[in-house]
This record gives sequence, structure tokens and C-alpha cells, in this order.
Amino acid sequence: MILLALGVLCASCASSFDVTVSNPFEVTTFRKSYANTHLVKISEDKYLMIDAGSADNAETLDADLRNHGIKPEWIRLLILTHGHWDHAGGAAYFQERYKIPVVIGSGDQNLLVQGHSDPLCPTGMIARLRQSGDFHRAFTGPKPDVVVNQDLSLDQWFGPGIGRVMSVPAHTTGSLAVIVGNAVFVGDLFRGAMLTTEATTHFYMCDVPGAKRLIQELLTVKAPAAELFFPGHFGPSIARREVEDYARGPH
Repeated sequence: MILLALGVLCASCASSFDVTVSNPFEVTTFRKSYANTHLVKISEDKYLMIDAGSADNAETLDADLRNHGIKPEWIRLLILTHGHWDHAGGAAYFQERYKIPVVIGSGDQNLLVQGHSDPLCPTGMIARLRQSGDFHRAFTGPKPDVVVNQDLSLDQWFGPGIGRVMSVPAHTTGSLAVIVGNAVFVGDLFRGAMLTTEATTHFYMCDVPGAKRLIQELLTVKAPAAELFFPGHFGPSIARREVEDYARGPH
């Protein structure tokens, strides 16, 4: 069973590239070492970047962007859904090289300073196998330009009504979700399943019922018109009905 789990996990670690049409925007998702970086095309030369992968993958992610017609100079803002190495580790590279402003949740500022995770709560066998390595994985965090402690409009970077950022303190105390058009980028509030299109519990979550309450708030209050949800792992997108089924399911 352990070998099977490791095999499935490794099989899904390969790099991948997907384009999803999310009304009214196009989302390009790059997966490296199983973590997703999402690029939202606001206009021909204006992009929003959500998460930056690990430091080890930053240069190859940069090359992949260019190979797929996205110049990093077009990225107007980088939002980190949370401060773990596999989402925030590559941010300093893009910030320093391209002067891209970085947004982080206020509760995760210390993670960027200390350069490793707070204690992790594994939710299954794969997480228990990975826990020590993920906890001790060190990185150099960026210096945030914007620290979010309440809902933040994206108007100043992209114009009126494009989207907003909100706090979803479940996976980490500073976790953020980003709402753009009919899409919600949820970071590690939940993840995609490895072999199906379902939503499922992230590998690390200390308060699963609390996370599901935040998902219900997204579905009913914060983003009631959302049709697609983009997680930080697998996917790259999950339909609303799958998220609704997950949020209603047992804790």
C-alpha cells in the first residue's frame, strides 16, 4: 500500500501545463513538483500570478512562461495564497528579477521570515510520509509589498471590478483566496483529487471542519456566482458541484 501511494504521488509530480477558460478570463496553470502556479490573463499584456512554486523550480517556471507566450514583465501582481515553500519559495526570484509586487496574508508573515512551515497536521498516510521533509524544507521568502488582513480589492492593479482577495485562515493562519470573475483560487483550502475531478481534503489541515465552513462561506456569501475553483495542487480546476459535494460531506 505504501509503495502504491508513493507511486501515485510521484506519477502526479511531473510538470504539466493547462489552459482553462474561466469567464471572462483565461487561466494558464503550470504544475511543477505537484504544486500549481496560476496565471490569469486580464488583457494582452497584463497578468495576475497566483503562487510561485518552489525556489528550485523558479528558473524553469520563468522559461515555461516565456515558452507559452507569457512574458514575466507582463505580471502586474503576485499573490501568495500562503507562505509554504512549495507556493512561496519561488516568489523572491520573480520579485527581485521583475520587480513584481507580492501580496501575502498577515498571518503568514512569520513563515516568510523564518523560511519554513509551522507545525503540520497530516490528514493521511501520504502526508505522514512527507511530513518531516515538508516541515524542514527551508526557503528564502520575499519581502511582501502588501499584507492582507481584510478583503482587498484588485482595482488599483487591474481596474474596477476585476477581483478581490479574502482571508481563509485554515491551512495556515494567513491563507488567502482570490476571486476573479467566476473563478476562485483557493490555495490549499482544499486540493484536487489525484485521479478524479473531485475536491478533497489537503494533505495537511489542522481544522477540517473549520476549513469546510470557510468553503461554505465562499460558496454562499463571498463568491456565490463562482463556477470554477482552482486549487494549489492537482486539478487544475474543480467544478462548483464537486466543491459543494465536498463541503457537505463528512468531516
